[in-house]
Amino acid sequence: MNFLRFIAFAAFAAESVVCARAEELNAWPARVAETDDAGDVVSWTAAGPLLYDQPAESGARLVGFRPVFANWTGPDGATLETDVLYPLFVYRTNAETYRWSFFELINKTGSREPHAPAGASRLTPETFDLWPFWFSRDTGQPEESYHALFPLFGTIKSRFGYDRIDFTLFPLYGRADKNGAITTATPWPFVKT
Repeated sequence: MNFLRFIAFAAFAAESVVCARAEELNAWPARVAETDDAGDVVSWTAAGPLLYDQPAESGARLVGFRPVFANWTGPDGATLETDVLYPLFVYRTNAETYRWSFFELINKTGSREPHAPAGASRLTPETFDLWPFWFSRDTGQPEESYHALFPLFGTIKSRFGYDRIDFTLFPLYGRADKNGAITTATPWPFVKT
């Protein structure tokens, strides 16, 4: 029993020594800051919990103004995620790709690398959607790329659970290919073959 008490006391003492290294400068609600041994500010909040700058996992940094803005920055200083009035506008990026979205109705994805030469396939396709009217993907290869202006005309490939969707003046004509099964509707949904 004495050994367990000693272990508990040692753990409590070690925790208090570790916590004693950081110092908190508290002028709440104006500003609360935590500093390290060297006196550098590690994290802070201001205006109560509204403004903040704090470390996140794996060396990333989180800065924001609740509920208007949040920005996650990676350890290398590159922006990883930005939200403005989430879910109104979101921006996500990594070393190879980016994605931005306005309320999930206007979406753009692409590669951060320079464009591939004409006729060459891209590792990451460029896509742009304006829901529910415009859908496009450009891979650099015509057999994999598409453009569609709904409901007027277009082709959509490898999307919405289908291999290919073609339409002209939808619902007057629509054609869907899924795993080799082709369904043609003229007009949809009344006449299907």
